[in-house]
Amino acid sequence: MARAAALLALVALSFGCTKDRDNEKAKQRLWGRETIPTEAETLAKESLDAALIADDTKARARVLAMGMDELYARFGFFKYEGTAKLDLKSGEQHLRVEEKSTIEHGLHGDFRVVQTGAEEEPLREIVYHGGILFIRNSGGDLRVQGIVNRQHKAVRDEAWEPLRVYTGYFGERLSLKPVGTANHQGRNAVKYQLRLGPGPELVGKDTKDGAKRPVSLDGELWVDAETAVPVKCHLAGVLEVPGKEGEGAPAVGTLEVSLDMNLASVPGKELKPEKYVPTIRRHPTDLEPLAFLEGETKTSTVIGGPKVGAEPAKPKVGAEPAEPAEPKVEATAKPAADPAKPAKPSKKKKKKKKKER
Repeated sequence: MARAAALLALVALSFGCTKDRDNEKAKQRLWGRETIPTEAETLAKESLDAALIADDTKARARVLAMGMDELYARFGFFKYEGTAKLDLKSGEQHLRVEEKSTIEHGLHGDFRVVQTGAEEEPLREIVYHGGILFIRNSGGDLRVQGIVNRQHKAVRDEAWEPLRVYTGYFGERLSLKPVGTANHQGRNAVKYQLRLGPGPELVGKDTKDGAKRPVSLDGELWVDAETAVPVKCHLAGVLEVPGKEGEGAPAVGTLEVSLDMNLASVPGKELKPEKYVPTIRRHPTDLEPLAFLEGETKTSTVIGGPKVGAEPAKPKVGAEPAEPAEPKVEATAKPAADPAKPAKPSKKKKKKKKKER
């Protein structure tokens, strides 16, 4: 008997431990943001040495292609300001693009992005606050947009990506030369000189942008010593676009790119729009959608109308009794029927009697 009791207690203890583990897993699934780190947070915990990215190609790629989520997880609250230019010439055709971007990241994951053109004309502005996206295009009013397929992060990442895109154009020909350290707004930074290194004549053959022939590259890159986040960059480069892939293929176009950017650590603050147009309207909910089944109709457009033979609707509790409707007075009164003469049965009643027979 004692052995059975001990066995029962052991089974109960084992069941309790299993149940506790299951509850803990359920909590992790339910409150995943608090207990399970996101992919960006996991990447942010990986160690990156800012002083070794000149020789470590994988570390260099991580720094130059770092996403905004990982950057925020590593660096904290920040303000980014950058001017990206792209000048493409091909024969008589000329395409010039210039964008000035400002990104602010504040409390609770809120952020703000403002972009203007070459003549300071407003292009777009978004504010992400409290899980709601507010957007303004070409200087219009700031309006509630909602969230559409992570649109808020797509606009933010596009404003940040010129560093990744422009350095990626040079592929393996991109070279970083260490030139010492510097103080960047109270933080230690490792300085690198950007230059064109040895390598194949054509780069980017397998990319969606196609092959390019690097001609020149000059600039400087500053990387935060503590977090390995790029905090400052000046870049100017020229590339040729060959008509056909292959060594010595003549160029059909020239691409010039330039970037000036600065990333600063700022105190955390709440970012929210001061004025906006609330374009999202929620329709009122019908609390009694089946009221027409009991003879009650709220509008004349309800299909079927009141139920045939339905009892009159009962007054609701607490509602005042409705006043009796006044009888309608007809404009011309019909003469009263003579009681001596029997009323002629209507045709409808005759048809009804025939059916009964």
